[in-house]
Amino acid sequence: MAKIEDIDFWFTEFKQEMFNLFHNFSEDLANRLQQIYVDVMKLNEKLDRTFDEIHKIHEQAHQEILATIYSLTQNRK
Repeated sequence: MAKIEDIDFWFTEFKQEMFNLFHNFSEDLANRLQQIYVDVMKLNEKLDRTFDEIHKIHEQAHQEILATIYSLTQNRK
């Protein structure tokens, strides 16, 4: 039969091992979350640039259409 000292020793070892596992897990999780944050910020910047480029192209096309319409209406007068 196990002695109280053996159970106490086992429990102390188990508790320390659980603490170490949790510590390692939380450090890994923090590192992964930091990397996700960095990746999301990069993606956000890329999406902002893409949106700006699309907006610029749209605005140019809009101006070209307006110029064409104006030109056609001027030719009819």
